[in-house]
Amino acid sequence: MPNRKAENHTEKQNEPIEPDIEQTQAGETETAAVDEQQLLTPEGEIKGDSVEIRIKELEEKLLSAQQQSDENLNGWQRSLAEFSNYKKRTERESDETRTRLKGEILLPLLDAYDDLKLAISDRPLEGETAQWAAGIEMIFLKFQNALNNMGVEAIEENGVPFDPNLHEAITYEKSEDVDEGHVIDVFQSGYRIGERILRPARVRVAS
Repeated sequence: MPNRKAENHTEKQNEPIEPDIEQTQAGETETAAVDEQQLLTPEGEIKGDSVEIRIKELEEKLLSAQQQSDENLNGWQRSLAEFSNYKKRTERESDETRTRLKGEILLPLLDAYDDLKLAISDRPLEGETAQWAAGIEMIFLKFQNALNNMGVEAIEENGVPFDPNLHEAITYEKSEDVDEGHVIDVFQSGYRIGERILRPARVRVAS
């Protein structure tokens, strides 16, 4: 008859050994507690040294980023200012070139304009040539209009102080009606475009 006790003992030896779950969980809890103790002070607060170091690192990174941002902004502002100055200088040079070229083209025409002005100043109002003179006056007015549209201004004031930038003195004369150093009369009109003098006015000056 088989021995039942021996069989039971053999079965128990062949059974797989299961881990003690409660013991494992206790070990994990203990490990976590150790890690937490390394991060916390006895009072349960986060250790200050690690936090301060991290804050300092972040502050340094923030400061570096701010400095780089300021450098980029300053560089952009300098570039913008340089471009603005370049644009203004280019526009000014272009305007000066246009005015100079315009003056060079118009200067030979000013003599013809003066001749027309002189011709109509004493034109006949009656007779056979009156209609012809009226046609000449129309031509003069169109000529004058074109010069005005191009910004041409006449320099022909009487009684103003003599200005060597605007006037060319032909004679100096004594005058009872005009103060010394002032224009008595304009012998030939001058012309300018803005600040550019195309031709100074030829004048008589009181001495």
